[in-house]
Amino acid sequence: MKTANPSRNNLTIKKLAQACNLSVGTISAVLNNKSSVNPKTKKLVEEKMKELGYKANPWAQKMQNTKTKMIALIAPYENNLYAESILRFLTKQFKSIGYTCMIQHLEESEELNPELFPVDGFILLFNSYELLQKNLKRHKRPYIVFDNQKHNGMGIKMDRFAGSVIAAEHFLKKNHHYFAFLGKSKNNDKYKGYSRRLKKDKKEVLFFKSINEVIQWMEKKNNQNLAIYCEGQVVSFQLALSINSKKWKIDKNLSFIFWGITNTELQIISELSYIGQPPANLCQTLIEQLNLTKTKQSNILIMPELITPK
Repeated sequence: MKTANPSRNNLTIKKLAQACNLSVGTISAVLNNKSSVNPKTKKLVEEKMKELGYKANPWAQKMQNTKTKMIALIAPYENNLYAESILRFLTKQFKSIGYTCMIQHLEESEELNPELFPVDGFILLFNSYELLQKNLKRHKRPYIVFDNQKHNGMGIKMDRFAGSVIAAEHFLKKNHHYFAFLGKSKNNDKYKGYSRRLKKDKKEVLFFKSINEVIQWMEKKNNQNLAIYCEGQVVSFQLALSINSKKWKIDKNLSFIFWGITNTELQIISELSYIGQPPANLCQTLIEQLNLTKTKQSNILIMPELITPK
């Protein structure tokens, strides 16, 4: 069987593989001196390289064989406490295990050349980055998708049901009598986790779709022993503005959990505390997955951070 005989001026690893009648993976293993390569195969490739005048890219080989101890965090231009806290947590935890993070802000549809990033792996936060995923696969660069439901590969999926159970337990510890949920629908993990935990203690949960309904309910109850869980960023901000305009005091009789409000907006209500931090070993687990130390990749479930006024 005849093999391809590419021009010396246009040699690539793919064309070398075709000339040797081998896979690109086998050629890559030979170039990187992998011990698993059959000696006869190695000799064949080396002879063909000499015949064709093929010279491997030393920088590319070094990148494949050397760990840079750097991780690229790819995130959208979002300005909310949740995104900021995740980036801060990852940067701090990676540093504690000897890694440096490069943060690159990128929109969903923007493209990025992985070859310009001398890192051991990429963590794609909050967006699916489908174009970037294809590019990373093409360049055989390891990556993980963090907190986005529209992907089928390796990734971090935030467990919003478990996080909302924690929210309910936080309110129960504060001995509130009346509980509400403000959101678009009951058909989501936040509402299900929150309501089921409260119903376990025989607590009624009122569901509201509008800010006005919540405000009327609060006034009717005279702001006494109320606990309100706001599902999203927009309703959280709107309710915070309404509370601020009425100059209502947030104290032991009135508690909230707001999702995804920016630091500037948080000044409207009060100082915040965190509930449900990510696990301390998260970054080590990410490194193991990026290094492909596990033969079978699987989704990792972690709990989201929740925020609530003190």
